[in-house]
Amino acid sequence: MAVRKRPDSAPEERLEADRRLLELLAAQCGEEAGLHRPLNDVTGGVITGIPEDTDLAQALSDRETTDILIHLLDQNREQVEHALDRLHAGAYGICEGCARRIPAERLKFQPASTQRVDASLNGTASTGEAPSNFVEELNQLLQSQEFTRRYGFRVLAAKDGTCEMLVPYLAENDRPGGIVSGQVYMHAADVTFWLAVKTRHGVGEEFVTSSMTTAFLGSARGHEFTCHAHVIKSGRRLIYGEAECRAGDRVLTHHTLTYVSAG
Repeated sequence: MAVRKRPDSAPEERLEADRRLLELLAAQCGEEAGLHRPLNDVTGGVITGIPEDTDLAQALSDRETTDILIHLLDQNREQVEHALDRLHAGAYGICEGCARRIPAERLKFQPASTQRVDASLNGTASTGEAPSNFVEELNQLLQSQEFTRRYGFRVLAAKDGTCEMLVPYLAENDRPGGIVSGQVYMHAADVTFWLAVKTRHGVGEEFVTSSMTTAFLGSARGHEFTCHAHVIKSGRRLIYGEAECRAGDRVLTHHTLTYVSAG
């Protein structure tokens, strides 16, 4: 008698665990930051005017940072719940933007993904179009800076909050054995996200890298690859997003980045 194969429960178990963790983290952040208390409780007294010291400014800055963090946690939880809904509907692993399969490497690292990274560059997730000459303007910016020009980076596509960049193969960037050095992926991700931020805030506005995490999921050997980046959340001072380096459908690296205003 044939035995019916049980469906793989690993994605659902991991998504449920992620959902519970995100709920807990958001609650803890709000409690520790005192977001449920009046601001004068946080600064230690009743505010009767604008003080000369930095206590109030620091409290406002801390609140804004924590508020952005909690918003991101809630946004991630909602994305996890959306992925669970698609799993229950039998559509898990299929891009809701282009109907193509999401690479297994992306799902392994981000099980709540419901879109391929390049789907936003095809117009399915972008909130607006960048000017038609914006790709040319970004490429001119790359050529004007030594730290980007020597890598031969070239922007392929750009929309509001998103950017796709080609990273040419240069043998001088190889590790022993002919494998592209990890620093190339990290530099490419940082630059691509830098450009994605400029599509949202303008070329003249300056934001700098505050933090960046990298997961190495594959390697390239002797060939070019592309990097895709998009802004997830923008605040007045902080910008949060992600980037991926890919060779075709194969994910090589995944990065999360936080930028802070340089002004």
